[in-house]
Amino acid sequence: AMARAEAALSRVAGSPVTPVLLVGPSGSGKQVAAERLHRATFPDGRAPFVELDCAALPEGSIDAELFGVETGELRRGLLEKAAGGTLHLDE
Repeated sequence: AMARAEAALSRVAGSPVTPVLLVGPSGSGKQVAAERLHRATFPDGRAPFVELDCAALPEGSIDAELFGVETGELRRGLLEKAAGGTLHLDE
């Protein structure tokens, strides 16, 4: 199973425009795979790796986290912060 996962990561690594969906049960290493794929795609560290644990957010606040809010001052959303890099959404 690990060899198949490694082969799949190798096929998409290096292509910064390829969306990747990592699925599996909790604790199966999706975050590790996401970080590894990001490092393989951006070895020089020039692109951001942004994470969001969706399960930890209060209900109804995911849109503000992803897209930002403007309440007197503008707070950028995670989609903007991750532009050109990786946005890892967990749970």
